[in-house]
Amino acid sequence: MAGNQLLFVVGVWRSGTTLLHGMLNQHPHIALMFEVHALIVWPPKKGYLLPRNWLERLEFLNPTMDRHGLDRVPLSGRISIREASLAAFGAYAGTRGGRIMGEKAPAYHTCLPEIARLFPEAGFVIIWRDPIECCRSVAQMAHRDRHFAQPGFMTRTLFGAEILASGVEHLRRDGRRVHEVVYARLLERPESELRRLCEFLGLPFDPAMLDLKSADRRISPGLQQKMIRSTVQGELLSPSFLAKAGRYAALWRERYAHLKLAEALQGASDHAKPGTVEQGIDQVLYFFWQRMDALKRYAFRHTPLWWWAWARQMRDRLQAGAADPNPAERDSSEAAAVAGRNAACGAVNKRPEAESKRAFFGFILVSWIQTYRQGKAWFLSGRDASLPDRPFGLREFLVQFPMIFISGLILAGVAAIDLFTPPDLALTPFYLIPCGMAAFLTNRRWGTVFAIITTLVWSAARMAEQPYLNSHYGLLLWNCVMRFILLEFVVLLFNRIRLEIASLDKEGFRSNTPS
Repeated sequence: MAGNQLLFVVGVWRSGTTLLHGMLNQHPHIALMFEVHALIVWPPKKGYLLPRNWLERLEFLNPTMDRHGLDRVPLSGRISIREASLAAFGAYAGTRGGRIMGEKAPAYHTCLPEIARLFPEAGFVIIWRDPIECCRSVAQMAHRDRHFAQPGFMTRTLFGAEILASGVEHLRRDGRRVHEVVYARLLERPESELRRLCEFLGLPFDPAMLDLKSADRRISPGLQQKMIRSTVQGELLSPSFLAKAGRYAALWRERYAHLKLAEALQGASDHAKPGTVEQGIDQVLYFFWQRMDALKRYAFRHTPLWWWAWARQMRDRLQAGAADPNPAERDSSEAAAVAGRNAACGAVNKRPEAESKRAFFGFILVSWIQTYRQGKAWFLSGRDASLPDRPFGLREFLVQFPMIFISGLILAGVAAIDLFTPPDLALTPFYLIPCGMAAFLTNRRWGTVFAIITTLVWSAARMAEQPYLNSHYGLLLWNCVMRFILLEFVVLLFNRIRLEIASLDKEGFRSNTPS
């Protein structure tokens, strides 16, 4: 709708975004959608065109349009992510007669700068809650919602506060309209906090914002009739995690003193700050889980939707069977929920070829698993007790020094040739020789050591020939990992060949040898 203000309500998971969304939507001039998450499923980039079945995929992941009572037809087709988002926001605001449209989505805390570039006209409301309290709430929800029980979610929740703070700093540097709310203050004095928020939005305060009994539970199903206060029965977080969170709270209290995050931090201020090594390790861990999320989103965008429908159906059946071993006595509401989720993908399961594709995929998947297990057993098992593995240490290093020296010379020679020849000349097989020699002549551990050394030397040679790689850390890390995987595979192969040769019947071998 032309003339509508655009607003995003963002916070870390379990930070009170649902409560704030329910309060705002009680205002007659505000109509915010609830966790559409289109800007997470698809990259928030200008000019990014959505696939033709984008709405079908979005409904399968999160039945947003049906939950908000919107028609899918005007939003279908191949349009940009900006056009689709504005069309959805405007359509929902039109059903409620609101002047302020937008979305509440905690997942957007990782991409505030991108969303700001995509929507230069948007304003932002940021809600802060003590990260430790957010993590406690996640631990509580993990028993009821598998989304919060996925691996690494606690790490993403804790360090999501720092990512959100960096995003808010970016918005303020660009002069964007930002209003910050502290969750604890919203609970203590809701009227004064909401009056300040309405002043930021240019709206008069409406007392209906304090009454959540008439809120639409269909749109925001997580909203309770009362303000949810933290009632933890016993400590759900480990002492080591609490200590880590306390150290980072001391760091963030000083680093982000100009943001409301410092006010939301309720822990003691006498904690020591995390060291450089701890921060580096935690950043790598957080980056890993973020890349895993990005990989999942990429797979969802490019994998056929019928496969996801089949996978969800199988997962629901397995979970239902584990919860109740007697299928005849299974609760009918659970079956209805499964049927409702399967129906969200429209006509995906109704296509004639769907059953044959699922059967073919299931057959291929089982055969792949069997082959993988057999190959793994061949690589790593079959070790004969009569063939003791050589030790791994300084003494073995001295014993194997000739092999190590020769392998090192080969590696140095290959690297030198690689540096003084054009990049188009392939020398990959020669990089495999030192690793294969070490695994074949000693054991797998020495082969892995040479695989690591070769990976570093190989990557350094590539960086010397292609200096632009020095600034592309993600690409450099990816190449290193791929090279190590290739080299480690060669190590496992040659180590297994060594075991096979050593396990031959020595007596039989001698009997066939002329005296």
